[in-house]
Amino acid sequence: MNTASRADLAELLERAGARPRGNRHDCSKCGGYRTVTHSPEAFFCHKCRWAGNTITLEKEVGLYRRLPRAEYLRQKRARERAEQEARSFITACRAHRRAFEDLWRIMEDGVDEAHAKLRANPSDEEAWDILHWCHKSEREVLAVITLLNEGPVVARRLWLEGDEDIRRSIIGSIIEGGGLVVARGKFLEWGE
Repeated sequence: MNTASRADLAELLERAGARPRGNRHDCSKCGGYRTVTHSPEAFFCHKCRWAGNTITLEKEVGLYRRLPRAEYLRQKRARERAEQEARSFITACRAHRRAFEDLWRIMEDGVDEAHAKLRANPSDEEAWDILHWCHKSEREVLAVITLLNEGPVVARRLWLEGDEDIRRSIIGSIIEGGGLVVARGKFLEWGE
C-alpha cells in the first residue's frame, strides 16, 4: 500500500548509507567493500546477507508512506477490473481463433472431398467452386489465426472490436506485408 512513485533502488541504497562502487555498493550494515549487488527491484549483501527491496529501503530511510485506505481500495478495484478485462480479452481471442481453426479444418476437408469428386468427374462444378473458395480464402483465414494467436494486443483488439472494413484492412495489411510483427516484436513471415 505504497505510493505509486517509487525511488530508484540504487539511490535508496545510497540514502541508506551504502557507497556506490561501479555496479555494486559497499554495505552500510557490515562495512563490506563492494558486497551489495542489486537489480531494479531488490538488493543483497554477500557478506552479512542484508537484503530487501525498494519498500524495505523506503521504510528504512523514512520515505515509505501508506496510501489512505480509500485510495488503496480504489487502486485495488481498478487493478481487478483491468485483470478481468484482460481475461475477457484473452478468452475472446481464443474463441475467435478456435472458430477460424475449425473453419481451416473444414476447408481442408472440403478440398480433399473436392479432389475426390473431381477424380470421379472432372467437370463437377460444385467441386470446382469449393476449390476456388478455399484457395481464395485460405490466406485470410491463416492471417486471422496468426493475428489472434501471435499478433500485438492493439491489432487483436482492433480486429475483435472493429467492423468488417477494419477487419479487412488489418488482414489485408498482414497479407500484403507477407506476415506481421508479433507480440514479441519479431516479424513473423508466412510459413514460419
